[in-house]
Amino acid sequence: MFSFLFKKKTKVSYTRYPDKTWEKKIHKYTALCELVKQETSSYPIVVTFFSKTRQEVKNALENAGLEFKHLESIHGNLPNDKSILLISAELLMQTNTIKAFSSIPKNISFHFAEHYPKSSVEENYLSQLNQLPGKSTVHFYNAIEEPFFLHFGGERIIDLLTRLGVKEQEFISHKMIDNSIQNGQKKIDKKVQTEIKATSAEDWFSKNIYPF
Repeated sequence: MFSFLFKKKTKVSYTRYPDKTWEKKIHKYTALCELVKQETSSYPIVVTFFSKTRQEVKNALENAGLEFKHLESIHGNLPNDKSILLISAELLMQTNTIKAFSSIPKNISFHFAEHYPKSSVEENYLSQLNQLPGKSTVHFYNAIEEPFFLHFGGERIIDLLTRLGVKEQEFISHKMIDNSIQNGQKKIDKKVQTEIKATSAEDWFSKNIYPF
């Protein structure tokens, strides 16, 4: 009785780790490459929302000398080797992708190189991971110099980190930051009902936030 008063929570089958946040993107990408390189017990997949970010990650992986495959579409089984996969978030919405991921014999670690500005869109992509049979993990990587953080006063965070003695190459990870990101995404969700698609985070904010 009265169950309609309570919002039913979506069951999550993956483990989401606290975000890692750096001051600059260059340090974020360096750390992302190092962390996916260390993945031995799981299948590492790097995911991006924007094509510009995907190119930046591609460059970082190449500069780090890591073997990876940039997949623009998935048909059949995935490569059965230790290569890192680089994909767009759009691929997560395709049935072929989920089928292919489900056939992987080991757990998958999803490394998201960025957040999407709108929480509803990001949650829609993440919900696809609930269809996977294994125990997947989700990791998000941020940089304070990116448009999302700058929109919500990232300069002040940088000043605070400097006063605290946090070095540029060091990351911060705290539930308070994760909550702030989610709250910011929800604010943008309310403001931007119908979005204009973009190729980069800068382009997205320029088209959807700053014109108003």
